[in-house]
Amino acid sequence: MVLGRQMPPLVLTDDEVRQLRVIANSRSYPHSLVRRAQIVLACGAGENNTAIAKRMNLTGMIVGK
Repeated sequence: MVLGRQMPPLVLTDDEVRQLRVIANSRSYPHSLVRRAQIVLACGAGENNTAIAKRMNLTGMIVGK
């Protein structure tokens, strides 16, 4: 049984993916921004919020934001 509302799939352009990868792999950007970019990339790849939260040791609420 699926809880919550179904979200439409996140579709990222090639340019957006490229920019997010630069941020996600950066060591100079703030950690919060790097983590957010990693979450968005995972969502764009079709991963669900629960799996992302578990893999990144985050809460589902953080990923859902």
